[in-house]
Amino acid sequence: MFFFTFLSLMKIFFVYLNLVTALRTKQQRGFLLLFRSLRIFVSESRPVTERRHKIKLNTIRHYETIFPVLHYCGDDARNRLRQRVRRARAPTPPEPEDKSHTLIIYMMGDNGLEKFMDNNIGKIMTVVDKIPQTGRIALFYDRGNYTRLSELVVEQGRAKQRVIEEYATSQSSVDPEFMKSVIERVRKEMPADTYGLVLSSHGGGWVPSDIFDIYMLGRPETSGIAPRFFGQDGNDCMEVEQLAGVLGDKQFDYILFDACFMSSVEALYELRNAADYIIASPAEVLGDGFPYKEIIPMLFNRGHDLENVCRSFMNFYRNSSGTIALIDCKELQPLADNVAAILAKAPAAPDTSNVQAYEGFPSHLYFDLEQYVETLTTDQTALDGFRKALGKAVVYTNHTETFYTDYGQRGEVALPRSCGVTCHIERSDFPETHAAFLETSWAKAVGAK
Repeated sequence: MFFFTFLSLMKIFFVYLNLVTALRTKQQRGFLLLFRSLRIFVSESRPVTERRHKIKLNTIRHYETIFPVLHYCGDDARNRLRQRVRRARAPTPPEPEDKSHTLIIYMMGDNGLEKFMDNNIGKIMTVVDKIPQTGRIALFYDRGNYTRLSELVVEQGRAKQRVIEEYATSQSSVDPEFMKSVIERVRKEMPADTYGLVLSSHGGGWVPSDIFDIYMLGRPETSGIAPRFFGQDGNDCMEVEQLAGVLGDKQFDYILFDACFMSSVEALYELRNAADYIIASPAEVLGDGFPYKEIIPMLFNRGHDLENVCRSFMNFYRNSSGTIALIDCKELQPLADNVAAILAKAPAAPDTSNVQAYEGFPSHLYFDLEQYVETLTTDQTALDGFRKALGKAVVYTNHTETFYTDYGQRGEVALPRSCGVTCHIERSDFPETHAAFLETSWAKAVGAK
């Protein structure tokens, strides 16, 4: 019994030697010896059944027969396989080094927001040491009692502001030429491969400042109060068209609006050429603004981690009031094309009474874009096309179940559903608002009347 077991083991060892020889030499002879050894081993072994025994022998004879054909005719196939194996085994080339990135934070706080901005700057200073060596932060801050451009740096283990320039307090920070000069100064002092921009102040989306103040304060003939609007500096303000002119074409990887109502489709479309992505809220942003301690390091990650910036915002406001959207600017034109096609066939007076509004004015200014379009058509194919375009434009959106408004009727407003972007809907009691809307680039792009 021992003798036969020893013979079987020797046969297995002989098969193994032939396999090693074949693999190492890659020669036909080694593989043929392997197949013959297997055939001998199987033919001399005790069969479980006659049928299985024949199947084993026939299989080995088959490979023993066709192998020379494979050996001589399969060179191209084998070479392609070898090349694939070499590529798979080749070390992965190192990823390119991170691009240098300069973040410009432009804060306009001479409007009642200075205490909130002071607090946010304090939070930013706690994470300056977490910025990579390829990153730099420029801070412009108009506080009212001073106006200053600084670089945030770490010296001797402590974060500090290295002053680049002090400006006269009489200088308006919402003056388009001045803002442009500040951005150009930063690009000169702190050159980088890529740039990001945070704009912090009051905001009103697309709505012109004088129209916005009619809703806020009453009509000019009865209020006698100067208008106020986006980027407020005292009683001065900047319109979205002016901002678009300042920012130019594709200067920024992203723009983050720490301001109210800036995720209006009219404003986003006006700014579509200024950045690759825009982060903004369709409703009000509470005074605390964004959670800067969490998001500033994210903005220096590869790809800028914009979705996680939005998630951090929502985590910060989850138990209070928050709405946010991340917009892919290159998808705004296809979205406009879809809306234009639907508007061309829309009824003259759709029922928009149930469309979600985003403030407490008696006659609303901002409405949910998706819900508005749903009132314009019953064509499911058209709606599916619109929702697909909207989904590409709005990369990420989230909201709390309610939001707080300080405009008009103050208090909480239910928000069961939101697409993350607002739009204008004509109201008969404010014809001047619709007339201003028709002058926007969005209105012209979608063929609004």
